[in-house]
Amino acid sequence: QLALASAGATLPGQPAGLRCCAAMADTGGMQRAFSTASGASGIGASASQASASRSRQGKAPVFRAELDSAQLVYNTLRGLANGKKDQHAVCEVDPEGLRFVTTDLSLVAQGSANFLARMFDSWEVRSADPAGFRINLTLLLNCLATLGNQIHEVSLQMAYFDADEVFTLRMIEGQAVTECKIRTLIDVGADPHATQPGAGDHGHLMLRSDFKAVPVLNKCVIMAEQLKEAFSLLSEMNGAATVSVLLSPESPFLRFSTQGQQLTSSVDFPNGDESLVKINCQEAKECSYRLSFLQQAGKALPYAERTSIRMNAHGSLALQHILVEGDTRQS
Repeated sequence: QLALASAGATLPGQPAGLRCCAAMADTGGMQRAFSTASGASGIGASASQASASRSRQGKAPVFRAELDSAQLVYNTLRGLANGKKDQHAVCEVDPEGLRFVTTDLSLVAQGSANFLARMFDSWEVRSADPAGFRINLTLLLNCLATLGNQIHEVSLQMAYFDADEVFTLRMIEGQAVTECKIRTLIDVGADPHATQPGAGDHGHLMLRSDFKAVPVLNKCVIMAEQLKEAFSLLSEMNGAATVSVLLSPESPFLRFSTQGQQLTSSVDFPNGDESLVKINCQEAKECSYRLSFLQQAGKALPYAERTSIRMNAHGSLALQHILVEGDTRQS
């Protein structure tokens, strides 16, 4: 699942390096590259065996994932991109899956791309303990876009080697193999949670925990195509800087409105409308958000099937986009 949370609600009264190469090879090479050595044979000192064990662990990836199409990963990560060359993301790995988190420098908006282990054709982790690293998201997307419009026909293999501090991609299209190695940007042990240089320690954890700590008052699920059209209409309003979001148990139920230099525009989604899948509101609540934040939060809409919108008691807003590939695979 892709979760985008905007914690920048305005309430009334509140003021690396990249190495990329293409080659012709068979797919068995990837298996050989990721295979781990079996136990040492023969009799040796226990110290030597321990050293060999540590050496083997250091060469094994923290995680390895395989997918028969790179399209879903690429589209999901595009929903986080802000178009800047130096955009960074924290990548979190555990047995449940993989998560990429980006946080605005002002710490009022956050994006999260979640890939559950079950969506991959193959998923392996070296340890049950969570791990993390920081990566240049723009470079990662550039690597995934190497094969252009044929990405839906490209199988993808990803891995992270903490000993070398390298995130690897291997994309296979027929007999053509493209390999990319991206140097991770920080020593995770020194600062595991910063998502931008100077963004501050634990920035993304603060936003996530702050939203979860406050009760959710109102929520709804809406079809992504209709929400994309609404966002497009609001973005065309000349001079508009903020967007008001109203969620209510009574009419108009869900409303987006903005005011430009000369005009005011609003889009309503009444209960019972086919685009509003379901709505559950405890009380009417309306808050304003910067238009630029909502535009960023909606970048995944062209690839999404539906979107969940949640508003908590403090007015923080979370948009969660569901991207679907085939009958069962989603992020």
